[in-house]
Amino acid sequence: TLSLHDALPISHIEICMKLSLKPPTLSKYIGILESRKIIAHEKNGREKHYFVINENTIMELLLAYKKSFFDSFVDNVLEIYFER
Repeated sequence: TLSLHDALPISHIEICMKLSLKPPTLSKYIGILESRKIIAHEKNGREKHYFVINENTIMELLLAYKKSFFDSFVDNVLEIYFER
């Protein structure tokens, strides 16, 4: 599972491994999220590390797209979020 709070900021390869996504697929989604100011990155050498800018926006998106956007991912994130 991928938590909004654990291990942030997190690298591209770490996200790929946790979500079982191929790097080009993840890059597409990261680009969309960054362009909408939902996530941002900081550079550490040659690597980018990503972090959530506004947790409320992320939660609203996950709830809105729960049925069509990585159902198991969304279910896991919501479960972790509501367990806090």
